[in-house]
Amino acid sequence: MINSSMETLSSSATFFYKFILPSLWIGLFGLVTITMFVTDSASSNLKWQFLGAWIIGGVLIYVMCARIKKVMFDGRLIYVSNYFESDTIEISKVLSVSGTILLSPELVWFKVKEETSFGDTIIFMPKFRLLSGFSKSPAVKKLKIICGIQS
Repeated sequence: MINSSMETLSSSATFFYKFILPSLWIGLFGLVTITMFVTDSASSNLKWQFLGAWIIGGVLIYVMCARIKKVMFDGRLIYVSNYFESDTIEISKVLSVSGTILLSPELVWFKVKEETSFGDTIIFMPKFRLLSGFSKSPAVKKLKIICGIQS
């Protein structure tokens, strides 16, 4: 049960990156690519370049965006949601926390001792920061402190 003292660790843009961006990429870029193959509106090389970009872009978007979860914390439990189902994780069950460097969107992940309905690794997009640069998101340090994990 979600209470009023809930702190959201994930970005408010999670829904956009999880659902809207992949749909737009697959739908619009795919439509353009298929149109190029169906009509003679582009050179043969350009058609294959667009097909390659569509496939590679789709895989990258899946790896970086489609797997992200909404993550919240109430002081005792971590709540994880994919917007269709939710799961709770006790902070004592978190084994490790890490995050990306020089990647946009930034990603944070944590591994748990026991598999959840989302697997044993939870990936989320932390709140946006303007200058991410060469350091991991502050959410990594915060989650380590919350879970009592030594750096």
